[in-house]
Amino acid sequence: MGAEDGGRGPRAVEQFAHRRPRSALSDRVGRRPVFIGGALFMAAFAGPFFLMVDTRSPVLVCPALVVMMALGHGAVFGPLAAFYAELFPARVRYSGVSVGYQAGSVVLGGFTPMLATSVALWSGGASWSLMALVAAGALIAAATMAVAPETFRRSLDAEAGAAARDGAVSREAVTTPA
Repeated sequence: MGAEDGGRGPRAVEQFAHRRPRSALSDRVGRRPVFIGGALFMAAFAGPFFLMVDTRSPVLVCPALVVMMALGHGAVFGPLAAFYAELFPARVRYSGVSVGYQAGSVVLGGFTPMLATSVALWSGGASWSLMALVAAGALIAAATMAVAPETFRRSLDAEAGAAARDGAVSREAVTTPA
């Protein structure tokens, strides 16, 4: 497992060991607290993470990655699939999740590498600029989830009107013209 499999082996271990427990935790306490906790951890650990990576020592880089993936990444991405599925009523769930997820991936996935390169060049390669970028992104994610509705007790079979009353989506967003 490792380089010969493109890193998929270690990622599978991380997913099994860290995402699944965070997903299960979100089934008990809610999607938002687990996600927000993971995002706040990522913001707080961005500094130590980059300081450890800057040493270029495998003895420090490996634990930095394990801690960030286990406590931050696992807690953010563990409850995310369930949150997205519960956010929309069944009639528009596939489209709602797909459009939102893909639009976010295009915007953030497309511009983040360019932004990271720009701030690294602007700062003369200083890692504090990347620390700030990661921390800012994690804080934005936490703030966004803080204002999102909690979904973990919502029925996946809920009608559009019930979902709108719960604050998931507006009634107009789920009705179609006759």
